[in-house]
Amino acid sequence: MLNSSNPTFFGFLDNNPSNESQLAAIISSMAADDGNVTYTHNSENVHLSAGQCASAKIFQEEALTVLCFGNPNSVQQDSARESSSDDIANSIAKAYLSGSKTFLSDASGEFLVAILDEKKNEIVVAVDRFSRQQVYYSTIGNGLVFSDSLECLLRHPKIQRTVRPQAIYDYLYFHMVPAPGTIYQDIHKLPAGSYFKFSANTNRCEVTRYWAPEFNELSGSVEQLRTDLVPALRSAVDKACKGRDYTK
Repeated sequence: MLNSSNPTFFGFLDNNPSNESQLAAIISSMAADDGNVTYTHNSENVHLSAGQCASAKIFQEEALTVLCFGNPNSVQQDSARESSSDDIANSIAKAYLSGSKTFLSDASGEFLVAILDEKKNEIVVAVDRFSRQQVYYSTIGNGLVFSDSLECLLRHPKIQRTVRPQAIYDYLYFHMVPAPGTIYQDIHKLPAGSYFKFSANTNRCEVTRYWAPEFNELSGSVEQLRTDLVPALRSAVDKACKGRDYTK
């Protein structure tokens, strides 16, 4: 998982930006405790940061920036050819520019994606199909704050720590607080297979589900399905472990 004791990724968009000293204090308080930030974007009303542990793939062209964390597989490419870590951010950028609401429907694997479109004055943040990477977000007046760490999000001075009563019931009943809710009022967790798009022009945050599971029964004899099971499991585990060292 990207999440650790320190935030990997955080940002905020505010149409009523603070002065420079207040902005610096916010960034400092939200940043990783060790101070390691490998990517930072600052404009008049947008801040976006990625911590050192993220190893983000980055695409930048004119007013478009794409940050990709984790280990995503191909995005709208020939399924016979997997994307490399070098071109995955570029592939996501092309898919986003196509204008389709399901531009991430072909993406699989474990990932978190952030897209900053300064021409449209909007930001898009997506999580993978099973939300193995998590994103929390909250509106702040005419803006939005987001992070992969709830603790990091709470460091922003405009975020209120008001406990949501329904979340207490959810936790006691489900032993968890299901997305899109969290324990706090007005702080949301992005559901699996979804992305949010926040427009600074309209001050609206819209959540779109780009992927839903399909359940198709396979035909064939029990013997044949049994024979196919082990190779399928091995292939799935190999893809899930790509780029990770689980021996430590």
